[in-house]
Amino acid sequence: MAASKDTFEPLRLIEEKHELLDKDEINKLPKGLRGIYVLYQTTPNPKKAKIPFRNVVYIGMSASGIKGRLRKHSADPRKSEKWDTCSVFSVWPNVRVDEIRELEGILRHIYRFDAESQGMNNQGTYFKLKKTRDIELSDANRKKVESTDADEDEAEEYNN
Repeated sequence: MAASKDTFEPLRLIEEKHELLDKDEINKLPKGLRGIYVLYQTTPNPKKAKIPFRNVVYIGMSASGIKGRLRKHSADPRKSEKWDTCSVFSVWPNVRVDEIRELEGILRHIYRFDAESQGMNNQGTYFKLKKTRDIELSDANRKKVESTDADEDEAEEYNN
């Protein structure tokens, strides 16, 4: 059952987040954050000047200190000019390093064909995900019921 608007159900992996943090403010982050982070380059939005576009230029992880990784990216002359904003997603203490790595890998895999995000990303695809079985496509699958109205109602309630 989905949570009501008055209650909060914590995520299984992510404990805290800070989105769209300016590069000049990374020193305000606490030490020792573990999890994943995203680096963005801001570009103007011609339709909505107050809401600029944020292009993903890099997805990274740290098992011991996101703040230190962001400082490194900020100080590196090859990378520093490619981003101006970041988001941090800190995991719960019981989340293992391999789970953090998997989160990062899935996101990196999704963005592997994106021209913007490949500027700083040397790793490209996520090897373990490439080795994961593909979903089999067949005409028989077309005849199976994909979802019900109850599924849609639950998804709608969950997303509100």
